[in-house]
Amino acid sequence: MQAAVLLGAPGSGKGTIAAAVARESDFRHISTGYAIRQEMESPHSEIGIAARSYMERSEYVPDELALALVKGILVEAGRGAKILFDGFPRTETQARRLDSLLRDLGGRLAGAFLLQADEAVLVERLQGRRSCEGCGTVFNRVWNPPTVAGICDACSGALVQRVDDFEENVAKRLKLHEEAAHGLIRWYDESGRLTWIDATQDPEVSAGQILAVVKT
Repeated sequence: MQAAVLLGAPGSGKGTIAAAVARESDFRHISTGYAIRQEMESPHSEIGIAARSYMERSEYVPDELALALVKGILVEAGRGAKILFDGFPRTETQARRLDSLLRDLGGRLAGAFLLQADEAVLVERLQGRRSCEGCGTVFNRVWNPPTVAGICDACSGALVQRVDDFEENVAKRLKLHEEAAHGLIRWYDESGRLTWIDATQDPEVSAGQILAVVKT
């Protein structure tokens, strides 16, 4: 089993770049935010029930909830799987626990990748972002619009603006990320596993840089 992690502030393009990596490799793209929202749709999911109040307040779910979700994904995927996580880990604690979990499952971390962009770029992207209600595909009205306004190119589902991306929540989300990410970035950087990626370049270029690392 191999896992890679895509880090970066909200709006840095994790979903778009992860999808590009998945198209060009046998890595499976897992958006933990989308996975949690799917759990919330199930009335019998303990993870979904516990996560709802945090998600509705645009807050990160606690480490234990995120780790329970990720463990379930890895166990279900099996030992030969290659997983690219988008949106996990978000804290140093989660990163350390992921290392332990991968060791227990006979796997390894193929790489950690940090997408970087200025705050002004992030704000513009977040306020223009629209997500498909059906399949979770993410578009942006400014730099990655759908072919037909309001309609998903992938499944023809309706595109909606997530509560997280409302103007009043954007600044809160960026602040939360900055506070949580400092130790996380240091953890991967000091262990020599972090690759810095310019998130303002073409997503296909960023994907190519990631693939060059995970294929070695």
